[in-house]
Amino acid sequence: MRVALVDYDSGNLHSAEKAFALMGREAGAEVVVTSDPAEVARADRIVLPGDGAFPACRAALDAVPGMVEALHEAIPGAILLARATPPPAFPIPSPTR
Repeated sequence: MRVALVDYDSGNLHSAEKAFALMGREAGAEVVVTSDPAEVARADRIVLPGDGAFPACRAALDAVPGMVEALHEAIPGAILLARATPPPAFPIPSPTR
């Protein structure tokens, strides 16, 4: 199994690479850090590292030519959305008496 850890200039991926490589050895997987869309498209598993700020992640993915298309090809039906604002909170029903 080949795991692609997508490098879209979000920061230092060294720790994430080490953690996934350790897990990969236990599962017989090869882990690669890559910004090559073709390599991402060939991967069996794809990891998009980030810190929870997906709008910035999406902008960085858009800046890598062909990356978003490779992700859509590799993950049919994937929807890569970024929200400028958080979604509205779900209303909490009042307890019935």
